[in-house]
Amino acid sequence: MLTTTVQGRTWNFSHAIGHVGAAGETFLWPYSVVTTDSGLMYVLNRGPDPKEGDGNRLSNPNFKRIGKWKLDDEFVSDLAQNDIMWPVSLAVDEKGFLYCTDEIKNKVLKYNSKDRNVLEWGVEGSAEGEFSKPAGITSDMGGHLYVVDAGNHRIQKFTSDGEFIHTWGEFGSDSGQLSDPWGIA
Repeated sequence: MLTTTVQGRTWNFSHAIGHVGAAGETFLWPYSVVTTDSGLMYVLNRGPDPKEGDGNRLSNPNFKRIGKWKLDDEFVSDLAQNDIMWPVSLAVDEKGFLYCTDEIKNKVLKYNSKDRNVLEWGVEGSAEGEFSKPAGITSDMGGHLYVVDAGNHRIQKFTSDGEFIHTWGEFGSDSGQLSDPWGIA
């Protein structure tokens, strides 16, 4: 049994979900995990680096997908197999919508509870609302999304419908400046 203690708290390993593979109930480089209040877990299966191997990995949908699981270990479905190219991070908002950032497409993709892609936004660039390698994503209780725009060294805030609200950060190492930020919580 794996046990970890941090600041007086102890967690015990209980079980694992999935196994190595490229489709269905398997993972090949799981990269991001989120859970919902309704008892679901989404696992971003990123797959191998497209620069490695035979060059077909970007076009193989089995490598790039989001697995949907019930928290009691039951596999539900795969989604986003034909939508994503180089996914980075997942977030779920208070209404249960799932969001995924895609570093190559420079987009945020939004999925409903039926696993349908209902919205995409973003283009490559440095203007407000544009992205250069979007990475981490999170949502707040008000339904706003915060996207790490790694290549532009900033964080951008959006409505759940993809409307730009605000940006902060610039390249540098001083207070308030960022250098290739990646994650956000």
